Amino acid sequence: MARKKNKTFLIMVTMVISAIIISFIYLYIRDKGLFVTRKKIVPYFFEGEKKYIEIKLYFSSPDASCLMMEKREVKKCKNTNEQIKLIIEELIKGPQTKLEPTLPSECKTKEIFLHKETIFVNFDQSIITKHCKGSSGEILTTYSIVNTLLDNLNKYKKVQILVEGREVETLAGHIFFKKPFYKNMKLVKKVTNDALLPKEDNLE
Repeated sequence: MARKKNKTFLIMVTMVISAIIISFIYLYIRDKGLFVTRKKIVPYFFEGEKKYIEIKLYFSSPDASCLMMEKREVKKCKNTNEQIKLIIEELIKGPQTKLEPTLPSECKTKEIFLHKETIFVNFDQSIITKHCKGSSGEILTTYSIVNTLLDNLNKYKKVQILVEGREVETLAGHIFFKKPFYKNMKLVKKVTNDALLPKEDNLE
C-alpha cells in the first residue's frame, strides 16, 4: 500500500516539474522572439486595403464626334454592385474637364444585376425623357455607359441597359436596345490637351 502511495507521489512530482520546465522554455522562447508567426490575412476590401481606386470614365468630346477618357479617383466599395453604381453616379455627375456629359444630370440608377458575363443596369425614366436626342447623342450615351463599365470591370463582356426594370426598344429612336452591348473602343479617341483643361467651375 505504501509503495502505491510513493509511486503516485513520484508521478505527481514528475508532472509538476515537467510543467515548470515547459513553462520556462515557453517564456524563454517568447522573450527571445523565436516564435515563427504567420502573417495576418487581411480580408478583401477591409483594413489594409486601398480605400480609393482610379477609374476610367468616357465622356463626349467637345465637338460630340467621339468619346474621350477622363480618369478619376473614387471610393473602393465592398462589392461589385456597389462599385458599378458608384461608377455610373460619377458618369452622371459629368466631366471635370472640358469634355461634355453623356447622361442627363437628373438620371438615376435604380438597380444593378450581374449574370455570368453581363452587367444589367436599370435606369429611371429620365434617361429617356431628359435625353438630348439625336443619333450621335444616343450612340455616345450608350457607349459611354458600356465602355466605362467594361473598361473598369474586365471580368464582364456585355452590358444590358434597362429602363424602369424593362427592356426598351431605344433611347432616342436610333439604336436597338433589346440586346446587350459589347465594348466599342473605335468610338474612343485620345484626349486633346485642350480637353484636359479643367472646366471654369472647377477652377473656383
